[in-house]
Amino acid sequence: MAWVSNCALPEHWSELNAARKQRQQCAQDIERIKIACASACGKTHVSECSDCYKKVLDRMLARYSNDAGGEWFSQRSAFVLELEDQFAQAREKKLALKEIESNIESEKEAWYRWVLRRHPEFLAVTDCGVELDELRAVLDDPDRSKDELVKIVWQAVGKPEDWSPRVDEFANKVASVGEDQAALRKLYAKEFLKDRVTGAPVKGAEKYIEAYLEKPDMRLEEIIDSIITENKTSQRSQEQREIHQGRLEELRRAKTAFEQDNPAAVSKGQRKSAATNANEKPVDLPPCSVCQKELDPKDVLSCSVCQAINLMGGEKTLTTYCTESCFHEGYEHHIESEHDCTSGDQCVQEGDEDEEMNDDINGTIICLRCLDEKKMSLFCSSRCAYQNLPSHLDARHGLKDVPPQEVQNLVKHVEQVVEETLRKQNPGLEFSWTS
Repeated sequence: MAWVSNCALPEHWSELNAARKQRQQCAQDIERIKIACASACGKTHVSECSDCYKKVLDRMLARYSNDAGGEWFSQRSAFVLELEDQFAQAREKKLALKEIESNIESEKEAWYRWVLRRHPEFLAVTDCGVELDELRAVLDDPDRSKDELVKIVWQAVGKPEDWSPRVDEFANKVASVGEDQAALRKLYAKEFLKDRVTGAPVKGAEKYIEAYLEKPDMRLEEIIDSIITENKTSQRSQEQREIHQGRLEELRRAKTAFEQDNPAAVSKGQRKSAATNANEKPVDLPPCSVCQKELDPKDVLSCSVCQAINLMGGEKTLTTYCTESCFHEGYEHHIESEHDCTSGDQCVQEGDEDEEMNDDINGTIICLRCLDEKKMSLFCSSRCAYQNLPSHLDARHGLKDVPPQEVQNLVKHVEQVVEETLRKQNPGLEFSWTS
């Protein structure tokens, strides 16, 4: 949703006003000390007066050590302790004020990088021609200047021409609301969750507005996190739908053919040649696994793995679908329930968040020892097989201490096994596997 990029961390508008107020108050207090010093002490500059200069330093430090306004340094306690030591040195003329200011700027830059890493939504909205890897490289390289980092972030999220006056304008609106939290939430909802012209909820924001206005503890930041999570889930679902659709394009043209008393399966990217008699009367064709309707033998979609096991003589009933609709409804559940990863809780997908789920059955690996028993124990990936096959061989087949270099001789890719099995039983079939 495009509107996410315009409302990252919106409650920070209140913190922005707090920071402005604190800076202004600090500057005013220091100016009063300078005026009093010039009047009472007769010094040209406050730095020439030891007592008044210490008052200036104490007031500057007080902003960092006693502030409760939620400024950028509020949660960086180690930095505040470091500042106390630095200001103590400055009081003794052992450290120049410019050095402290430089250290503050360096820490603020570190905080800025931390915020970007902590809130990846800043990176998730990069749709303005900036390579994500390039942005991360600048973000992770402390030798790249803050100005360079700010510039590339602006390029990534899109920099409005009127951003500066808009910041001031909205900050003033927030300030005018004051401490009225209900009014402040309405202001945030209007600015970030509704169309500025019509006032109607932005598409996708409807369900969040009511909850946000009714729950005092809910932050808009939580809504943004939810939106990003839903977007990622939706993207994965879309990718899965595209995989299923590609799979269906092949399955739609396939038929489950039978040769005398043996099923001659035609499925998952397999194309029937003229040598196959598609009109032959099928034997023991099971009903649709979703709706249980009787199948038209000339128009059957079926799971190729189940077909291969059936052809080998294993105790596996064909899993069939009478229509594309039934296929969409039942195929994914069938794969999860019947052909899930053998590794179970030890699957690499369970312990590694970065491991991509592979919902394409053709990407899986088969244990050849199980295949000898006319069964198919599947692993979701080569990595998972190499990691978990030794324990599987020990538990299922009594093979102990199988060396890693021998694992590759005990596994095969599923499409290779299925193709070899169906080609052997049906020499008239032509195969065209798709990923």
